[in-house]
Amino acid sequence: MRLGLIALLFGLAAVGWLWTADEMQDMDGGPWTDLGTLGWFAGVWIVLVAVNAAGALADLLAQSLLQLSMPDHLRGRAGGAWVVAIGLAPLGQLQIGALASLVGVSIAFGASGLALVLLAGSTALLVPRVRRL
Repeated sequence: MRLGLIALLFGLAAVGWLWTADEMQDMDGGPWTDLGTLGWFAGVWIVLVAVNAAGALADLLAQSLLQLSMPDHLRGRAGGAWVVAIGLAPLGQLQIGALASLVGVSIAFGASGLALVLLAGSTALLVPRVRRL
């Protein structure tokens, strides 16, 4: 059943691409009207699928570790903390965007990465229970 659905999605994507290519055949070829090759489209699609699959696996691993490492009576609190952390992500995106507009992307990424390393290191040193996880 799942393979049939995947094949259907691939087929619909191919039909959509071919239909769009046919519709754009007589366009003037001005800027941003060239569809490119099927190889480029397939390459972008494969990268997109791989990145999303990696994100899903990372989430699966994090949830599995959370469930395995928490006692039963604290699992709800840990799940709530996870939801809050995910919900606060836009604040981090705002911070990195503002920092990047001020000092540039490379320095912003470097400073944020260094801050995370310092936070993780200081947490491991100051909170011994974290080291046992």
